[in-house]
Amino acid sequence: MGRPPRLYVASLGLILAGAFVFNTAIAQRTRLVWGAATLLVVASFQFPPTQYVWHGLAVPNGNPYREAFVFSGMVVIVAWLALAHRPRPLHLAAVAALLVAATFVLRRTDDFGGWTWPAVLGGGALSLLALVLLRLGEKRRFLIPVAAALMIGVVFAESTVAAASADARRARERWAKPIATSNRSIGNHFEAVRDVDGWPAYRTDSGAPQTSYNDALALRAEGPQYYSSYLPESTYRALAPLGYGFKNDGRTFFGADNPVLDAIFSIGARVRPGPRRTPGRPRSSRLPRWSRSAPARTPHPTPRTASTPARRTFWAPPSTRSHRSPAGAPPPSRRTRPGAPPAPRPTGPPPPSTAPSAPAAPRSGWGTG
Repeated sequence: MGRPPRLYVASLGLILAGAFVFNTAIAQRTRLVWGAATLLVVASFQFPPTQYVWHGLAVPNGNPYREAFVFSGMVVIVAWLALAHRPRPLHLAAVAALLVAATFVLRRTDDFGGWTWPAVLGGGALSLLALVLLRLGEKRRFLIPVAAALMIGVVFAESTVAAASADARRARERWAKPIATSNRSIGNHFEAVRDVDGWPAYRTDSGAPQTSYNDALALRAEGPQYYSSYLPESTYRALAPLGYGFKNDGRTFFGADNPVLDAIFSIGARVRPGPRRTPGRPRSSRLPRWSRSAPARTPHPTPRTASTPARRTFWAPPSTRSHRSPAGAPPPSRRTRPGAPPAPRPTGPPPPSTAPSAPAAPRSGWGTG
């Protein structure tokens, strides 16, 4: 499934969870059941079938191992069981040494950052000190508040550092950068969409510049710019072959400035960057009924986009009842080559028919004529 699972439990919880296995004050059955359940959850991260089960039989979008919080919760429960039975300082020291050794082995992994060693060494040492003071507090009660304050401070400090590190790492990812949802540019874009709104007569495409994946919703437009993890697969199968750009396994769709698709989905207006009447406002215009299409351009084109037909697009004339042709003569052809002017409509009375006419049916008040 790509990257390893992201887990977070403070050093205090990790030391207590490790000491849980050696704590003889806890019933052996309890240790076996919780230990086996925790190992099974870890093992389920390594096999694709169990990953599909964890994610509702669907491939997760972008961030796999969404079930990692379950393992973190189980570690916290095991740590609490160990704390409630007052683990021995020797067991705590042994687990802290194993934690330092594991950190040394994993020092070259991608998730190893500048705050890893301070958190493990400093936070681990303070956690170990707090647990030893708690054990000594059984005879010296004044040490219990000191131990509690140390434990709270360690967990709070490590959680803050972990959150800051995660935010800094996400900020380096293009897709995870914070996006402004309200400023002057977005307000002008919204007003440009409102200028040409014509729903329900036609749809308005919010066009460019695209601020977010859900511009169609944010700007009250009716274009295809949309993102959702619940986008139906049938929608993807319908739009992708037409040339719309997409990403995230079909969960995100982009617009396509193409008259063929505009005619199919009744897009009658679009916002485009360029000369504008009001300073700071994008140019918006209604699309003509007769236009020459261009190859689709999307922020994330797909191979299908380049093959979108670039031909003249015509609106079919409304169907009308045609005059009957003389007997034996074929009906006039309605086919025209692309670009040719429409055939002139016949004028004057219809030509006389040489075929014998059938006798007229009697008229009545409930006829079907």
